[in-house]
Order: sequence, then structure tokens, then C-alpha cells
Amino acid sequence: MGEKELKKIVVLGDIHGRTIWKDIIKKEKPDFVVFMGDYITSHDYVEGKVQLQNLDEIMDYHESHPSVMLRGNHDVQHLGKIATPPEEIDESIPRRDRGFDFNDVTRWSGYSEFLEARMIERYDRFCKDTQWAWVHDIDGKPYIFSHAGISTKWLADTAKLDYKDPDWIDKLNAMPVSNAFSFIQGNRYDWDGSSTAQSPTWIRPQSLAEAMIPGYNYVVGHTPSSNGCINMRTTPMKEWPKKPENHEYTEWPGGDQDIWLTDALGKGSYLVIEDGNIEPRTIELPEPPKRRSIWG
Repeated sequence: MGEKELKKIVVLGDIHGRTIWKDIIKKEKPDFVVFMGDYITSHDYVEGKVQLQNLDEIMDYHESHPSVMLRGNHDVQHLGKIATPPEEIDESIPRRDRGFDFNDVTRWSGYSEFLEARMIERYDRFCKDTQWAWVHDIDGKPYIFSHAGISTKWLADTAKLDYKDPDWIDKLNAMPVSNAFSFIQGNRYDWDGSSTAQSPTWIRPQSLAEAMIPGYNYVVGHTPSSNGCINMRTTPMKEWPKKPENHEYTEWPGGDQDIWLTDALGKGSYLVIEDGNIEPRTIELPEPPKRRSIWG
């Protein structure tokens, strides 16, 4: 289906094993669906095998319906392609004394050997079905959809791409899973993605707002929004996600550019894009599952 025919788009924030996406699609009957990534690792005590079954069902949906699947940090964490280069590891130093290694995905929150082994089995299909970013015009304005956001610094310094190149988005999506999409610490205070050097799977919106690509608006997930899906530009700062807090500005630094936050499925919140408008909507959530191991 061509983009000109996309009359109604549903944007679903970080999945994290949740199956509510099916109910939202059934309710909204969209022409197109954007999945923002992080299909696995659960915050709701969803079993690992259920998370993987849910991912398989999302890929089945994507392969038979107009949609985009974006990659998140918890997805690439479990694909077996991010690691510290062997030549940079000093084996003479005990691991406990080497300091924190940001490319050691086992140290990232949510890591599971169970999930990694099974994601590696799905590697080819997952990478074929997913991409880093998608660009779509809404009311004549270009919006970049990506899991966490694409900063000008990361694009130039790490991806070695120029946003003035008309093919930059295609070249970005042609890049394989690698350390370029890992945690990239831009300064010594950055322990959670809060620097403009961070990758499109990790950068936090407060930092992204300081390094937005000129002329583009953004739709991102990654950072949970307790107030549902919000536009940071038009939302009071006190209602933004609380972390990270090491940004120094006191008013919106992005001019007339938007950053929509969508990591709010846990609140039953999602976006509908229709007739040139972006509207947060909600759906009633089912009873949460009983607490149990989320890996097995």
C-alpha cells in the first residue's frame, strides 16, 4: 500500500511482551501500523516463551499487513551481535575489576540467556522484517519514527551519514546490527542514554531535543511516559519522564520541532494519526498476569 493511501496510522509504543496491540488494531482498524520496537524483555512478568510467541505473531502480522517494525535496544541486546572487540579486552584483569563495559549486553537491564538463544535463532527473519527508522509526512511535515531517536551527532560521528543526503534514511536502514547501535557513552555522566552521542536505540528524549535533525519532527519510544503518549514540545516539563535529569535547559530547546513519546502501552496509551492530526488514545488494559519468572 502506498503512503498516499495511509489514511489512518496506529503507532504502538514498546511492546515488552504485551499482547494489547491486537486489541488496539481490532478497535482502530488502521491502514498502517508502526511498531516502535522492544518486543521482548517484560516489565509485566510475561514469561519468556510468551514474549517470543508474541514477537512471532507480530512478525506474522507485519508480513501480511502494511506496517513497519522498528528495532529497540532490548531487541538488539539479544541478537548476539553487540560485544566488546576481543582486542580491547585485557584478560589479565579479572572481569570484576575491569569497570563497567557498556558493550557487555549481559549487564544491560533485562538480559536473558533464554531470550538471546532464541532471538539468535530468529536473527535472519527479525532483521529482514525490521528497520532502524521510518520517515513519513504528516500534514506536510516529515516525521522520523525510530525507537529512541536519531541525533545529528550520532548520525555524523558514528553512522558517518549526512542528513542532507536525500538517501540518508535508506543508507541508515542498510546498516547491520552492530556496536554502532549499542550504548555509546558521550560523557562520564551518561549512564542511561543521556548524551547527544547516543545511538537511535538508546538516546533519551531530553538529549535528543538538543540534537534534532533540522526540518524533522520525531516519534520515539524507549523512555517510559507515565502520562501516556505526549508531545514534549507542548507538554509542561514537569510532566516529562523524570529521567534523565542532567540536561541544563529550562525551556524547550527544539524550536517548532516535535518529539512525541510513545512508550506508554503499559498505560494503555497509543497514537492514532488521521487527517493530518496526531492523537493520543487509550484502551482499557486487561488484568496483569500473576508474578512469576519472565525468562522461562
